[in-house]
Amino acid sequence: TPRPGMAYVLGADGSKGVGADYADAVVLEARTLTAVAELRSNIIEPAVFGELVAALAQWYNNAWCMVGRKWGESVLVQLDRAGCRVWEERSEAQVRAGRRGIVGFDETAQSKPGLIDDLAVAIMTRQLTDPSRVFWEEASRYILDAATGKRAAAAGGHDDTITARALAVRMAAQPGATRVSGGAV
Repeated sequence: TPRPGMAYVLGADGSKGVGADYADAVVLEARTLTAVAELRSNIIEPAVFGELVAALAQWYNNAWCMVGRKWGESVLVQLDRAGCRVWEERSEAQVRAGRRGIVGFDETAQSKPGLIDDLAVAIMTRQLTDPSRVFWEEASRYILDAATGKRAAAAGGHDDTITARALAVRMAAQPGATRVSGGAV
């Protein structure tokens, strides 16, 4: 149950569709990085998953949300429809001009390593508290492929819970994320 006056952040990694990879969303207390809720499925339609994520964000004191754009379009649409607070990627010029950016986090070969590094720091410094057995199992199989230099789930594994948590940790570090209400980041 959300605590009154507590700021929460939500990270979400969408999926390619039913039966494909998993979609995962996690809610963390923004200040303590304590995981308090998770939604994970590979049998829920992406649009319905997005609706559930929006309800989760609203339930947790209108949590700030960071969603990976790669497979998260359905989640982003539903968050927008529900009026949820969603992180926007903006250039310095956009910030100075007061213009909106592009919603969601662009997961690329250049941006994802830094995102994962932020999660690794939160784990190594024991800032992240997470009771999810699935997350820790995924984390134990997340590797750096020496041949390609790419960080990813080992063969046959998943990285959805890792990505969702990395997005939530990154969201918690954004200005205003520790406030229960506020304007766009």
